[in-house]
This record gives sequence, structure tokens and C-alpha cells, in this order.
Amino acid sequence: MSAVNSEIDLAKKDLERYKKVRIAKEVKRFDYVVPSINELKHDVISYGDILYNKIDLIKSINLKQVKKVKNEIDFDNVSIVVGKINKKSS
Repeated sequence: MSAVNSEIDLAKKDLERYKKVRIAKEVKRFDYVVPSINELKHDVISYGDILYNKIDLIKSINLKQVKKVKNEIDFDNVSIVVGKINKKSS
């Protein structure tokens, strides 16, 4: 287990707060046409179909599932990106 993984802890109250925020975002998204269309496209591209039950899926997430996923993430697998700044001559 990596040092980063052991430092990440999630309490049940944090998970419940996160779920409330995600549900609110799902509801609010449908107030606007473009984000709604983008979300539907994302569903089709990612899952092959429209997810009609996202709020139910969010509500069903439990702390045991989250901790299982967290423990399966390799936090030691990192990437380093090196960029070069191009300076324009005046």
C-alpha cells in the first residue's frame, strides 16, 4: 500500500455530503439544455446507452464500495510531464 493511499480516509458523513452534492448537480444540470445534451452524449459514449437512474446509482454507493475501489488504485503509478516554454523574440 502506498503512503498516499494510507493518508486518504473517507468518513461516512463525507460520503453522504458528496452524494448530496452529486445528486444536486444531476438535478441542476437539466435546467440547462447544452449540459443536458453533453451528459447524454457522455453516457452513450462511455456506457453505450443513456443512464436513466444516475440518482439511484449515486444513492446506492456505500462506504465499503468506496474503500474497496480506493484500495485497488495504485497511487505509486505516477506520470511526470515536462514542458518547455517557448520564448518569442521581440
